[in-house]
Amino acid sequence: MLTLAWPAYQVGHGIKFNYDYRQLSQKYNVLKQENDQIKATITSLEKEKVSLNEKRKAQSDRLEFRKKLLNEIHDKKAKYPMKGVIIHELATLINERGIKVEQIQILENELTLSLVSRNEKRLTELLKDISHHGDYAVSTKEIAKPEESLFYSSDVSVKVK
Repeated sequence: MLTLAWPAYQVGHGIKFNYDYRQLSQKYNVLKQENDQIKATITSLEKEKVSLNEKRKAQSDRLEFRKKLLNEIHDKKAKYPMKGVIIHELATLINERGIKVEQIQILENELTLSLVSRNEKRLTELLKDISHHGDYAVSTKEIAKPEESLFYSSDVSVKVK
């Protein structure tokens, strides 16, 4: 009887092991399917996240461009000095000193005036008047008098601050 007990135990143990194996295999298959679904969902969400980040970056770039453009427009409208007003103010100062204007060049925020006067002191006083005005930065390279001329001339650059 003992000799039959061992093989019977082995058969019973094998059957139980087989039953447990099938149960665990079924649980494994269910969990593997859930795991695969979760991984697929994560992959899908990561792709969607990348897509949304690209769209967000594109929108952000677009909004940043518009913001810069609006700031530039605002600066040009609010901070843009009126050239007519500037020329009027400078013309008033020039006329007070009895100086003649040969030429005016206007570039962005800088006016270059070619001035002519019989008196060097008047040109110097004009430069002082413009520099004391506060809204302008004035510079000139030289006040020159050609030998054959009776007039002093200077190219004066006036920048709007």
